[in-house]
Amino acid sequence: MKVGRVGRPHGLAGAFVVEHASDDRGVELELPEAELPPAGEDAFYVYQLVGLTVEEEGGRLLGRVQDVTPGVANDVLELEGGIALPMVEDCVRTVDLEEGRIVVAPGFAPES
Repeated sequence: MKVGRVGRPHGLAGAFVVEHASDDRGVELELPEAELPPAGEDAFYVYQLVGLTVEEEGGRLLGRVQDVTPGVANDVLELEGGIALPMVEDCVRTVDLEEGRIVVAPGFAPES
């Protein structure tokens, strides 16, 4: 179902305006995965990261990704249990979609 047309960009956070939305406000816009352009090298769509297991180098399990939110300087991995990890090279060592896990450097998550 057509819910509108993607219009001009708005702000610095990647937001955009949906033109002619009228009665369809609040509806999520969806595309078939096959129609998405490749994310690019070392880039991922949020849906690819949600649900992945996150562990520190050395094997300490931190939880699963619940969401990825925009931060002031970088995106943030929001994990179950309230842990928030910056999506920066110093923190995120590897993202392995096939194995379903993200490995992060020690020192970014609180000790339990």
